[in-house]
Amino acid sequence: DVALFCVVIDKTAQPASADPHGDMKTIRYDRAFEEVYATFNSYLTRHHQQRVDPARNLGGMRGAKGLFLMDRSAMEPSVKAQATVYRRLGTQYGAAFNIVETPVFMASEDCRLLQLVDFAANGFLRHFRAPPKQDSQFFDQVLRAKIDCENGELHGLLHITPNYCRCPGRHYKHLTRPRIPPTTTP
Repeated sequence: DVALFCVVIDKTAQPASADPHGDMKTIRYDRAFEEVYATFNSYLTRHHQQRVDPARNLGGMRGAKGLFLMDRSAMEPSVKAQATVYRRLGTQYGAAFNIVETPVFMASEDCRLLQLVDFAANGFLRHFRAPPKQDSQFFDQVLRAKIDCENGELHGLLHITPNYCRCPGRHYKHLTRPRIPPTTTP
């Protein structure tokens, strides 16, 4: 069984509050990775709960286990550092203990699974392009049915855009969530 997870970030999306220390490419990449990491962890938890008999759950494991296999990139050190933090401390959404290792990086030409991911990413790209370059045929006919979904809600698709969007996934307007200052009581 295949489940797809995708984060689409509009290049015009900005952080909710100014971050003078980060460049936008890194901020976008970090946010996309955290969202996919948390969504995949959630999928593993749901997948485990739906398919495993609790009486046979040996060793107190709290969910199915998963591994990230990623294409080599210049972001590899940053991704490994983020994954280490998420495994130990969790993401902004909570604990993420179902992903067993820091991501494994390979050249896509050496791995058919990564070639499949590249193929799917191209379909997502074509679907989310602005008209007239938009082409949703592959997305509608193949990809949409494989996006992680439960009870009609697409968990595996997040679109971060400051503009109104009618795509079927979750939406955020900003790259980062605004930090809420702690309240003080007199």
